[in-house]
Amino acid sequence: MHKPNLIIGLAIVMVLLLAGAAHANPAAATAVSAGTAGMYAGDTTYYRYPGPVAATPKRIFGAVGADGTGYFIAVAASSSDIQVFQKLHGKGQVSSPEREVLTEGRGVARGAQNWQIEIKPKGARGNAYALHGTFNCGDCYIALNLRMQALTHQHVTLSTRAGTYQGFDINRLSKAVITLDSAGRLTGSDALGCRFSGTLTQVGALNLFDARVQIAGASACHGSMTGVAFFDTRDWSAQFSGASGRYLYLIGASSDFSHGFAMALAYQRK
Repeated sequence: MHKPNLIIGLAIVMVLLLAGAAHANPAAATAVSAGTAGMYAGDTTYYRYPGPVAATPKRIFGAVGADGTGYFIAVAASSSDIQVFQKLHGKGQVSSPEREVLTEGRGVARGAQNWQIEIKPKGARGNAYALHGTFNCGDCYIALNLRMQALTHQHVTLSTRAGTYQGFDINRLSKAVITLDSAGRLTGSDALGCRFSGTLTQVGALNLFDARVQIAGASACHGSMTGVAFFDTRDWSAQFSGASGRYLYLIGASSDFSHGFAMALAYQRK
């Protein structure tokens, strides 16, 4: 075989192999294309002339999924709304539709509001991001500052994190218990009489999981929800007196944003 033909043949083989790998592992392929995927923490500040309003800035935490949807909730709150930001991918300025999932039983969800978000890659390898956002509410505005957390890139396997977790759903105002197995299947219940079932699917090699949860049982249980999950040693929720531990966080919402879940759970046992 002539050398040019050999090079062309090898190139075709490599393309086919890469295409096959992406087809076999779509989650990993999605994670590579959505560099913003990962865990984030930061603060949001509410401004009204002449300056920031009391009780802010408020610390928030959460994660951006492989599809560019971010789920966040306030820290150190006995109850809190979930903020869902969409289209958080790419670099530079993006217009991100934001929806708010109200604390269980607290009013009617409003429509989408567009935030202006600046996505800035950080670090020498470009594998950490900062999200800086603003929302203009007429005579006021809200500023959002989020930074990707280093534990996003921590090696995590479900086989080492399987077990029973106990804690609190900040959005649904309820204590909760969940059992997670090594295949990512979860089951559980809460004090509202709801039963949980669902799956966690890892996003590439990140400490990040797509969460699909079915909540059924009593009248306060609201069906299918999607979101994100991740593990951390820090008590972001302030539900465990700030102690270090083995925590599982799940945040998500229903497709119409009328209901959600935001669970902070501490590992109990295998």
